[in-house]
Order: sequence, then C-alpha cells, then structure tokens
Amino acid sequence: MVENAAENRTENSKRFRSVSILSAIVALVFLGAGSGKLIGAGQMVETFEHFGFDTDFMRFTGAASWSADADQNRRRLT
Repeated sequence: MVENAAENRTENSKRFRSVSILSAIVALVFLGAGSGKLIGAGQMVETFEHFGFDTDFMRFTGAASWSADADQNRRRLT
C-alpha cells in the first residue's frame, strides 16, 4: 500500500511537470502570435488584408492573444 502511494506521487509529479511544460509552451505560442499582430508585422498585415480584415481587427486579436496568455499564466501560477 505504501509503495503504491509513493508510485502515485511520483507519477503525479511527472504528470504535473509535463503539464507545466506544455502550458508554458502554449503561453509562448500565444505571446508570439499576439506580438506579431500587435506590432503590425508585415506578414500579419498581408494575411489580414488578404482575408479582408482591417488592421484594427488584427490588433484586437493580438491583444486577445496576449490576454489569453496572461490568463494562462495566472491560472498556472495560482
């Protein structure tokens, strides 16, 4: 019984570490995607204009990506 408890703790620790790493990667992806939109990177502007969206909408979606990133980090840290 004690061995099972120790194995469960080890497995939970590994799972928590894996989830934390994946969560940090997702946060970086959101941050990177939002940054390109917020600074008006050329490729982002071209893509949004190609689909008929205004640059204001591009900046809005960039801010939303940053907001999602901040929320992701807040949840991970609490």
